[in-house]
Amino acid sequence: MPGRSFLVGLINVVFLSVIIAALSGGGDFPQFVALLLFAILAIGLVFGLAGIGPLIGERLLPESSSVRQAGWGAAIMVVASLTPFIGWFLLFPYLSFRGLGAFLLSLFARTSS
Repeated sequence: MPGRSFLVGLINVVFLSVIIAALSGGGDFPQFVALLLFAILAIGLVFGLAGIGPLIGERLLPESSSVRQAGWGAAIMVVASLTPFIGWFLLFPYLSFRGLGAFLLSLFARTSS
């Protein structure tokens, strides 16, 4: 569900960014809460991007081992995201939002009995 994970990631990043920006202008305690929320957002983004890497590698190298797929997928993702302008402003945010959304959807997925 790439569209659904992208929208969930985009909505959560925008929502948390607004809350973090609002809290960062306060005193010591609101800034601490903003820092905690930023850390939670960064951890979610890292887990999401770590999950996207093997998916890219699986499509590029279907016959290779899972370690090789994950390594090549992550390398391709990094190189593509370093492409000026398109990678910086389109690909990396897309991969980040989609990864965060997929992470959140898998974290809060309903299990059927």
